[in-house]
Amino acid sequence: MWLLVAVVLAAIAIVAIKLVLRPPETSLPVSSQIEQALSSGEPAVFVFTYGGDCCASTRQAFDNYDQQVSIALGAYGSRVKVVWLDTSLEDSESVRAMADLANRFGVESVPSLLLVSAAGERLWVNAGLVTSEEVRAGLAAALGG
Repeated sequence: MWLLVAVVLAAIAIVAIKLVLRPPETSLPVSSQIEQALSSGEPAVFVFTYGGDCCASTRQAFDNYDQQVSIALGAYGSRVKVVWLDTSLEDSESVRAMADLANRFGVESVPSLLLVSAAGERLWVNAGLVTSEEVRAGLAAALGG
């Protein structure tokens, strides 16, 4: 009985963390989100993640990745545009827009973080799982503090 209660509470906590830390979903097409970030005149962070169905351990890894990135980006929210890219999307427009961005800036795997300067130059790419400290260190080095 207590085990069931603990599992339910853990599931509720995970959902709550995702809702609080991840930005709200936008109705803009992926291509528009990418274009707006690249033309904003500010540095942009593109978070390549996966929100689709997968095994429990993979889901946990992506949920943890999303949480770590969200925590780190909290300190940079006013300095960069952030676009979350869910690579599980299957519509052709989203797939094409994400593939074009990845090809343009050398992103080769998911999960990955891409930081692009206000001038549209690749500043930093980090492939694989990260901690919030690693993200903050990478952003600080690329943005100069």
